[in-house]
Amino acid sequence: MIRFHDGLPQSIWYSQHAYGAAYSYACVEKAGARPVVYSAKGSHANYATSGRHDLHELGMSFDLSFFSPPLTRTKKITNHS
Repeated sequence: MIRFHDGLPQSIWYSQHAYGAAYSYACVEKAGARPVVYSAKGSHANYATSGRHDLHELGMSFDLSFFSPPLTRTKKITNHS
């Protein structure tokens, strides 16, 4: 989640399991003008840095996060119910 003030990004929240981390928007890594998000393998967590993230305090071992190139929309998807 990105927080804006007067139309400008101010901070960003990376969510991880039962908690998360907030960063100043100015200090996070960016690809062009967009913030980089490192997704954890096999998990819903996302981080500001790549690598191994210790989760022992949550009763888990660790998350491994890595960079994934941005997704490019190649066709319109429709849902037929």
